[in-house]
Amino acid sequence: MFIFILKLLLLLHSVQSAILTSEQIKQNNETSIKPIYTIGVLMPNPAIVKANDSDLTNMIVTSELNIELAAQHIKDTNILPDVDLQFVRYYSEEYKIGKTSWTAVKMIEGGVNAVIGDLTSTVSEVSAALTGEWKIPQCSCASGSVQLSNKETYPYFFRTTASVMLYSQSVVTWVHAMGWDTFALIYWNNGVGQQIMETVTEKTAPLNITMSTKISIYSLSEAHIRKSLNVLRDSGHQIVVLADTTPENQLQILKVAKDMGFITKGWVWMTINNLGPVFRDAYTPSEVTEYDGLMFINGLWNLTGEPSFDSLSQLWTTQTPPPDYIDPDNFAIEGLSFNGPTAYACTELLALGLNHALDLYPGGRAAGLSDLKNKAFNSTPMTPEMYNVNYTGPAGNMAFNENGDLLSGYFQVIYMHDGHTHPYGEVRLDELIFYPDKTIVYPGKSTEKPVATAPRRAINPNIYEGYGLFVMVVCVVGFITCTLMFGLIFYFRHLKAIMASSPFFCYLQLFGLDLMYVGILLVMGEPTPAKCIALQLFLTVGFSLVIGSIIAKNYRIYRIFQNVFTIRTTRLKSLYLVRIVALFTLIAALPLIVCYGIHPVHVAEVKLSATTFCWICTYSNNVAIEHVNITISEAIVLSWCTLLICVSIFLAFKTRNISNTWSETNQIAYVSYNTGIAALISLPGIFLTNQDFQIAFYLKVSSMLFAVAFSQIVLYFPKFLIICRVILKENRKLSLYRMNEASEVELTKPSYSSSLEENLNLNLVAKNLFDFTVQAHEGILPVKKMARYEFFSIWELRHVLLVPMKQFFVLSDKSKNNATLHTYIDCEIIPSEIPNHHSFRVRTDIGLVFLFQVSDRAALERWVRWFKGVGIDNTKEAKTRKEEEPSLVPADQLPQPNFQSATFGLAGATTSPTAAAGLAAPTSGVLTPSILAGSSFYAPSAFSTPQQQINDSSRSALHNPSSMTGTSTTMSAMGNGNSFGVMDSNWQRYP
Repeated sequence: MFIFILKLLLLLHSVQSAILTSEQIKQNNETSIKPIYTIGVLMPNPAIVKANDSDLTNMIVTSELNIELAAQHIKDTNILPDVDLQFVRYYSEEYKIGKTSWTAVKMIEGGVNAVIGDLTSTVSEVSAALTGEWKIPQCSCASGSVQLSNKETYPYFFRTTASVMLYSQSVVTWVHAMGWDTFALIYWNNGVGQQIMETVTEKTAPLNITMSTKISIYSLSEAHIRKSLNVLRDSGHQIVVLADTTPENQLQILKVAKDMGFITKGWVWMTINNLGPVFRDAYTPSEVTEYDGLMFINGLWNLTGEPSFDSLSQLWTTQTPPPDYIDPDNFAIEGLSFNGPTAYACTELLALGLNHALDLYPGGRAAGLSDLKNKAFNSTPMTPEMYNVNYTGPAGNMAFNENGDLLSGYFQVIYMHDGHTHPYGEVRLDELIFYPDKTIVYPGKSTEKPVATAPRRAINPNIYEGYGLFVMVVCVVGFITCTLMFGLIFYFRHLKAIMASSPFFCYLQLFGLDLMYVGILLVMGEPTPAKCIALQLFLTVGFSLVIGSIIAKNYRIYRIFQNVFTIRTTRLKSLYLVRIVALFTLIAALPLIVCYGIHPVHVAEVKLSATTFCWICTYSNNVAIEHVNITISEAIVLSWCTLLICVSIFLAFKTRNISNTWSETNQIAYVSYNTGIAALISLPGIFLTNQDFQIAFYLKVSSMLFAVAFSQIVLYFPKFLIICRVILKENRKLSLYRMNEASEVELTKPSYSSSLEENLNLNLVAKNLFDFTVQAHEGILPVKKMARYEFFSIWELRHVLLVPMKQFFVLSDKSKNNATLHTYIDCEIIPSEIPNHHSFRVRTDIGLVFLFQVSDRAALERWVRWFKGVGIDNTKEAKTRKEEEPSLVPADQLPQPNFQSATFGLAGATTSPTAAAGLAAPTSGVLTPSILAGSSFYAPSAFSTPQQQINDSSRSALHNPSSMTGTSTTMSAMGNGNSFGVMDSNWQRYP
């Protein structure tokens, strides 16, 4: 609408000023012999632009100068011998389109025959629309907009500079010359971008170059750009052409590409226009270096070697810099780079085109000159094709298509390094010419030319990275531990816990687990026919052995506890059950063996994307089930394995309440349930297609690996702990609570008594069993069991029962449910510089060391004296018992021994001198062995030697937590009969 209004105003002004024009024509005809061809020069005013845009200012003044030089050259060479050229200067406004339009109207009113301008595409679009309406040829030396190629709107516009389309075509020439046969195109999703894409597609066809990836950008948001660049990554193309002419857009896209790792070694990015200065203005020097290797294609103005350019260049050095030129010192070197040659070409082409039109004018050249002189020249035929006059000037060869665009151009190919641009070749007339001895630097500062597409890679995980490495570590560790456990179970097969879990079935399970670990490991990496067969057989046989053994063991338990009297024992023996396991394995492996014999296995390569593929094991004939990624034989095996899992889960559920004393039903139940869950997790992987290979692979392998590792840990870690306890018990050097040699030297002291009189003759005691009494001491003390490393030792409040004559003591918790008996050989006071810190140390016969802490010095000396047995003299009584025959008398009639100083739990007992003096003392008393007493303390082992007590400790109530409750009950009952072990509410607690 805006252009239509301008055209209407121009028509009115033309009608209004027609008389004036006729008068001027009449006056000119009277004063001029030759007709005048007026060329309007439409450009901004350099004095106004200078403050804001230095490059545009230089373009204006150098273009004006080149137009003057071209006009002089036309006159000197007599290109138009019968026409005088007249140049009229008009000033446009770069940012004021309305004012520029009005200037264009005045220019047309002034009777111009042709126009040179403008320098910016936006302003040229406005003026070209008006000149096209009045059939006035217009040539631009700098406008490259795609819109100006629309001949319906701009029928008489042409340009001597390359359009965006020509840039895009030159990029295809560059790709072809570099030896790449494919590339990816990123373009802006608008009309211009669509035209670029179509132009590039047309250009690639005759060169046998494919452009299979075309990515359109319609938003500059980072999310959208990332999404678009993900398509680029999936395509596998590494040669990328960014066909966008806006530097701001290009920078945003390149920044995201850099963040995604696409501007690295192996990639090539080509953009239109030289972005080196733009990068230097937008980023710091260190940031610019991250974009090293970016490539740009830029218009080439320096055509050294071209005669017309060499003549102009030589002439240029003699010119004086215009007043408004920004850098006069570099005028002679850089002046021509500001579109000077193209402005020169516009001027000469307008002259040559007019000459051509006069030759073709209806009625002959004279008629044309007459019409030109009378302002009636018919310029209708002077479309862009009229200027195809085989002209080669300072800007090179000029040949135009019907849209006024150059058919070919001149470009320079450059790369960026450290923020500076380095040219390495030129595209001249669709041919790339490399500069000699020039090294090209690609992204990643690499000088090796990348390939067009990324190397194809298999997505099958391997054992050298990521997930595959994890699987390998787990499988290797699992295999080693299973093999080690196999040997341990064989060596300790006579242990009760191992015997209860059937060693032979343990062998089968461990062997099966080893096979499954090997099978899972064979899944990694590139398969071969042998690996395909081995991994399926290993997994199938291993699974059958593990689950079959579990079923066999649980079946035996189920039948025994279902009805122990009606079962046929021959059906429960291991030999019979092993046959069942073998049958399970044979049924599972037989379909696979048959299928291998009929259909040979081979490895197929399945393409997933342009750069990815996967290897799969398949058969020579298509024996796969439709919609399911397995064969018929594999389906049979999976069905059978599923049935075994269901049977295992059923038996585990039926035996869930059977005590672990007789079996490992809890562990078997956990394994069975977990195997079922793992099977359900892997089930979707069967129905996924090859396009979802990774998902299916991870589901199946991860579920199998978890099931195998879980089964091994649950079934055999408890057995491993039991075996370790046995090893530690038999090997004193491995015990955590046994001292090293330095500790033994420090803690070892001579026995507190080496006198035969002071040592008790246990054999004599055994002979005088029913005449024997012992003294015991009891208290609640803080106790620390010394470990090899100090931080393993902690203080705990323990109930202490000491029998000095037997040289043992019992430690239990307050509830008396957990008790341990220790035979000691030494006791000593621990010196301390800390006030009110009293402790002593006791060393047992097996090398354990216990620390005891008491409240004061008196308690310390008392406990040490008790541990050492000081004050107990049985010599006299022993002699008396030797002389007299022992007689059996009731326990309540036995006289109390002389050395008894205190008795607790007996009515009318005599208190010790210490107690009479008012000193706190632990309860103590004399234990009188009597059948009537019924004390559990006097178990048969109580009257044996200390070594016999140790050997029989497993049968003693003191070592059996389950019997301690009975012991406490019995001792409580003894209290009613005034026996040893009763604790009264008034009993004093020590230390």
